[in-house]
Amino acid sequence: MTLTKEEIEKIMQIDCLSRGSTFQTDQSYVMRHYGEAGLEKVKQILAGWNHPIDYKAIKSMQWYPSGLRVLSLLALQEAFDLTPAQIKAMGVEGPPHSFVVRLLTNLFLSIEMMIRACEIFYRRNWSRGKFEIVSIDSEHKCSVTTLKGNDIHPLICQFSAGYIMGLGKIIGKKVSCDETKCTFRGDPYHEFTITWE
Repeated sequence: MTLTKEEIEKIMQIDCLSRGSTFQTDQSYVMRHYGEAGLEKVKQILAGWNHPIDYKAIKSMQWYPSGLRVLSLLALQEAFDLTPAQIKAMGVEGPPHSFVVRLLTNLFLSIEMMIRACEIFYRRNWSRGKFEIVSIDSEHKCSVTTLKGNDIHPLICQFSAGYIMGLGKIIGKKVSCDETKCTFRGDPYHEFTITWE
C-alpha cells in the first residue's frame, strides 16, 4: 500500500492528540516480532512519507498528533503485510507490555471494573472523544461501550478492540471484543461489544 501525498496530509490533519505510550506500543510490538531490522524498515517507510518517527525518543506521557499514530500503524501494516485481524492481535499484546497498565490492572477485582477502567485508559491516551459504557450485563457476561466524537482511522478501531481484549488477558479472563458499529462503515458512532467467560 503506497499512500499518496494527499492521503498522508489528510491523515495528519486529524484533530486529535495521542500519548507517546501509543507509539511505544508499536515499537515494542515490532521489536518482539521483527527485531531492530524490522523497526528500521518501519522508520524508512515513515521517512519516505516525510513523517519520520524516532520511536526511542518518544516520551510516554507527551502528546503527539494522532495522524502520526495512524501513519505508524500504516507503516507497520505496509512493512509486515499486516491484516486488520493482525492489527487487532497487536492491540491484544499492548496492555501486558505496559508497566503502567499492568500496575493499574492489579487493582481490578472483576471484569466489570476492568470495563469501567477502559474509560480512564481512553481519556489518558486520546485528547478527543468520549468512551462510554452503555451496559454491563454480568449475568450474561457481556457489555456494550461506545466511542463518540473521535473518528481517527479504521486501524485504530481494530487496535482498540484488541486492546480491550488485552486488558482482560492481564486479569486472567478470556475476553472477546468486536466493533459492532463504526463511523467508517456509516454508523453514527463506534460501538464495541465485549463478552467474557
